[in-house]
Amino acid sequence: VLGQHVDLDVDEVAGAARKLPPPKTVKPNEPKEWRLSGTQVRRLDTPRGSMPDDPSYGISLRSYLSAGTTTTDIQRLAGVIRNELVKDDRVESLSVTVTPSTAGDALTVLLSITPADSGIPFTMTLAVTSGAVLLEAIS
Repeated sequence: VLGQHVDLDVDEVAGAARKLPPPKTVKPNEPKEWRLSGTQVRRLDTPRGSMPDDPSYGISLRSYLSAGTTTTDIQRLAGVIRNELVKDDRVESLSVTVTPSTAGDALTVLLSITPADSGIPFTMTLAVTSGAVLLEAIS
């Protein structure tokens, strides 16, 4: 069952991040991918009903970590995420994979998105904790 509370020390997290090797190569993404990727992350970190002009906008992935989420809920979550993200007419198609952490206190969400305008797919990896939905990687 997910939803265990974990206190993270910022200094410990920063220290662990400093130990990671820097990437060998970095390929910049197209500016339109930045906009699309940013709006997709925002959709997944905005509680439904919190946007007055669009009450059906968004889902809060963080709430899945604090709601005692079951394995069945996690299996369904990929479909919930997909249904939310295809509301954006800039998305032609996408696939979603959700992987819970062993401790059940975080999720990794892998998105493969094909934009409607370019047709060139890109992938995003999101790290979901009770504190944030973070864009971990984009390629």
